[in-house]
Amino acid sequence: MVKKFFKCMAIIIGMVALQSCDKDSGPDYDKMRPSMMDIAGAKSVGFIDESVTSRGEALSSGLYKIDANGNISAVAVYFTEDEYGNQTQHQDEVKMKSADIYNAGTDYLFFSHCNFVDKKGGYIWGLPREILVRKSDGKMWSLDYDDTGVKFYGYTKERSFYQADDGTLYYGTLNYVNGTYYNTKEIYKLNLKTEPATVEQVTANVEIQAPFAVDSKGVIFGPVNSPSSYWWRGTFAWQNSGFQEVKWDEEDYPITMDYSDIVEGLEVEDINTAPCIVDFRGQFYSVCGLRPRLELNDDRTSLSNYPFVELGICNKISIGDTPGSAKIDDSETINIKNDIGSDKGYELESVMTTDEYILTSGYTGSKSKYWITALNPETKTWKWVTETPDLIKFDKTANYNNRYWVVTTIDENVGAWWIDIKTLETGFVKFNEEIPSYCKESEYADGKMIYSGINPADSHEVKIAFDLMTGNAVTNDNAPVYKFSTLVSLN
Repeated sequence: MVKKFFKCMAIIIGMVALQSCDKDSGPDYDKMRPSMMDIAGAKSVGFIDESVTSRGEALSSGLYKIDANGNISAVAVYFTEDEYGNQTQHQDEVKMKSADIYNAGTDYLFFSHCNFVDKKGGYIWGLPREILVRKSDGKMWSLDYDDTGVKFYGYTKERSFYQADDGTLYYGTLNYVNGTYYNTKEIYKLNLKTEPATVEQVTANVEIQAPFAVDSKGVIFGPVNSPSSYWWRGTFAWQNSGFQEVKWDEEDYPITMDYSDIVEGLEVEDINTAPCIVDFRGQFYSVCGLRPRLELNDDRTSLSNYPFVELGICNKISIGDTPGSAKIDDSETINIKNDIGSDKGYELESVMTTDEYILTSGYTGSKSKYWITALNPETKTWKWVTETPDLIKFDKTANYNNRYWVVTTIDENVGAWWIDIKTLETGFVKFNEEIPSYCKESEYADGKMIYSGINPADSHEVKIAFDLMTGNAVTNDNAPVYKFSTLVSLN
């Protein structure tokens, strides 16, 4: 009896030990799926350079977030371990390593080439490498080929994605051609209401360059695959249907109107009116500036006798349900008056849309004068906003806190001039220190302009960063921006 008792106890102890071993063995990586990341309050997210030692947090992620006050904290990643996604937990044993991060439309982040490692640094295979994250609550979707049937990696960039007014997210594959990223023939629509996410191909064999746009009817527009013709040629594509090419040149120009009230004394062929197509609140518009096309050897090179009455034209684009139906609606035209006294027109260089306006940036007069305009086609208003100290290119100029920033000198003060794209207010922030003359290299990173160079006195590398909001200089020791290998703003 006693022997039988001890035998039973031994079995029970053994079973408990086995269960304990199973519990200590860590998570079941085969069943784990990333479910949510805690990015609440984040203004920016990024991966810390792995050469930097730990900041002391208990990490489940190599990812960090920066809040509005500049505070840095680790981002926790949560996983599910059941097929229904009901059990979510934070895993200290799993770390998310460096990935490329892009804004995907307005409401999402895309993490490409993700890697996960265990607490010993070993790679965990089978977890998604291409992940979409919703900014509002951190929900995560796998966009791996095994889950979607689409390759979301390769040359994926921020302009691969477009979020329509109804919230639908679109994705266009990119190829790398002659130093430029291009869309080629395939655009997909994501359904994020399913688990896992599903993807539907909506175009095929249509050559569209990124960035593309989608109107309220689901018609897609993008420039044709040629850098030299970005403003002059493009393609409309109807989902799961055909497409229509549009061109602007002397022989095939889609706008027909009387220019006599726009420029006095000049013929139509003397005016460059090549437009760009812009999506505003689900409607496409043609927007173009007006500038002369006179050759230098022309006896009319002086335009003082040919004053510009208007410097820009905007028309709605009418689009039907079938390919071939897109056309310029010239029944109503919006112009911008020549209130700035330009005798050489207005040459558009960059265009972007906000909630309230289509903003344009370009040259007036000589190429040392730059202006931004604000156009609202719905209210039929187009106004000059401000002259700028340098040309603002909305896809390249430093953008932080809804402002575009240009480092310049005003009244002998070096600092950052800015324009707020929501309020259209402008301002200037003076830097509190001089930029050393040997700091020739500059870059922008998350609200700071960073200058670097070699000090000829001691041959040491010097970095100095200026906070754009305050103008104060920060050093390597108190500027954590230097420690990020990847950093992206959520604005």
